[in-house]
Amino acid sequence: MIGIGINVQRIQRWMTAVVFGPAAPAGVIIFTLIQIAVDEGRRLLRTWKVEHVPERDDFQDLVDAIDGEASEDANQMGLGTQHYVLMARDSEGHELGSLSLRYLPNQLLPGEPGAAIDSEPQSSFHSYK
Repeated sequence: MIGIGINVQRIQRWMTAVVFGPAAPAGVIIFTLIQIAVDEGRRLLRTWKVEHVPERDDFQDLVDAIDGEASEDANQMGLGTQHYVLMARDSEGHELGSLSLRYLPNQLLPGEPGAAIDSEPQSSFHSYK
């Protein structure tokens, strides 16, 4: 996946602030990965629940699982950049934040035909409340 290291770093940095930062909620944190479609529709890919402050290895496994889920989905979608939003909510449903991600399928390299196609172009993000 092109940019996989960059996405992993972005996910890790953002999640570190959500889980370990000074504003981190005391209870459960729910992470949701959503694919943003060209028609501004959303498709839920997966949800992860963090019930306590994770150990470092468990935290990295969660980061890798989220990146892997988006990467695998982008590869299945085919040509073009795929857009995802990773959201965090507390146990009461209050939004803690979100992170926008883009993935390009494995078979394409920057500059190759099809790499510049934005099959799921940027769209506005609306709250799920």
